Amino acid sequence: MCLSMRIERYLNLLDTGLKEIFHEKQAPLILAGVDYLLPIYHRVSEYAHIMKEGITGSPEHLRPEEFQEQAWTIVEPYIRQAMEKVVEQYQQLAVTAKATDNIEEIVAAAGVQHDYHLRPDVTKYVSVDPPDQMHRRD
Repeated sequence: MCLSMRIERYLNLLDTGLKEIFHEKQAPLILAGVDYLLPIYHRVSEYAHIMKEGITGSPEHLRPEEFQEQAWTIVEPYIRQAMEKVVEQYQQLAVTAKATDNIEEIVAAAGVQHDYHLRPDVTKYVSVDPPDQMHRRD
């Protein structure tokens, strides 16, 4: 078996393992490795959310902070775009009865009982028990 076939076989095994981790998630995957391996993995992988850009070179030579900085530079536009899409969807639905920013309405619609921590400086305690009776403590 030639070297390129062995590399592809190894990367297929790696992809199989990652499929178990990612399962049905849609998390972006940033590849890190020597530059000639990244396009091979792109080709053999079945995971749809691999970032086009990767971190090339030997990642073991990077400090964790450097690795994180390079990864963030790659993934930030993807995350920002996803957040903008969600905000846009919310704004479109906010003018209808299909969206709300009212915590009581959200909890009632979800039919759950929890304490909600919306921001570090704001905590709302809402319990729904049964779902049609809501109790709020600020």
